[in-house]
Amino acid sequence: MIDFNNGFFKYLIDNEFGHNPLLVDYYADVQQKKSREKEGFVYVRFQQEDDSEDYLMEETLKAVQDAVNRDYEYRDIAVLSKSNRTCSDLARYLTEHQIPVISSDSLLLSASPEVLLLVNTMRYLLSPDDKLSQLSIAEYFCKDSMTDAVDKISQDNGFQKLINDLGDRLEADILLDIPRLLSFPVFTIVKELLLAYHISTPDAYVIAFIDAVYDNFNSQFSDLTQCMNWWEEKGRKMSLTSSKETNAVTVTSIHKSKGLQYPVVIYPMKSYRQGNGMETVWCENELENCPLPYYIMDTSQSALSGSSFETLAEEERIMTDIDNVNVMYVAHTRAGDAVRLVFVEDVAVLLL
Repeated sequence: MIDFNNGFFKYLIDNEFGHNPLLVDYYADVQQKKSREKEGFVYVRFQQEDDSEDYLMEETLKAVQDAVNRDYEYRDIAVLSKSNRTCSDLARYLTEHQIPVISSDSLLLSASPEVLLLVNTMRYLLSPDDKLSQLSIAEYFCKDSMTDAVDKISQDNGFQKLINDLGDRLEADILLDIPRLLSFPVFTIVKELLLAYHISTPDAYVIAFIDAVYDNFNSQFSDLTQCMNWWEEKGRKMSLTSSKETNAVTVTSIHKSKGLQYPVVIYPMKSYRQGNGMETVWCENELENCPLPYYIMDTSQSALSGSSFETLAEEERIMTDIDNVNVMYVAHTRAGDAVRLVFVEDVAVLLL
């Protein structure tokens, strides 16, 4: 595993980032040293033409199952990602497939589409004419046809028509009877919404949300406005977490994994050039007689090519490359026994 990493990053820097002098200098003497003679395991998987759209998720699940079959405990396994959003998606997918998961930052209740559907509907009950709440509810059901949904909602009674048009996907009579729903305590409102949306088998996020609402608003005198204030101040920050002793897979960002080590590391990623840096930057205006001290600039190569600011775009690309390689290095070197790399991009340079 150490031999693989040393060869991987030397080849990567020399052949893909030779144009970046800072990166070349930084990694010139970077070599992992063996502290023991125990053999490691490296597995690299590239996406094939017949793989599904959920390729990254499916391969991550397979990697976890394979590690367990090799007699590792769930607690020995870490799934790493550069993006907190990807961490959340991976954690949800593993949880849905009965894999116990622990995470400090990627299992927020606000990451659950079902929880957000409930919250946005509660906002709608308080302000039925609020277009943002209506659109948020519509997005849950009409992700692939939001243009049509927006057009419909912009019309008189458009939201009500949209809800009715969803047919058996929900119980429109429950959802649109706002006076009836508002006559209930908060906890009963949540239960009614679960019925309205056919959420009969809530996942862990919904269960945690229901428990939190019950703990804070189980009184018959509870107020929906107070519940929404609680959500903004505390609820949206709540997450599904467990004690470190729990036998569960760790799903975390690469940044938070620095300095840690896991027997098995699974690293799913779309590309080794993941992340394009800052698309825009604020620049000080050095022109005379200009009322604006700063202006925003597009840093894309096409936008700045041939201009006096072309070097700015090049500097941004250099720093982005450094950040991407550093992140990869951290991910590759967190494993004690085995590392599994799952790529979408078929990068020939990785086949050493």
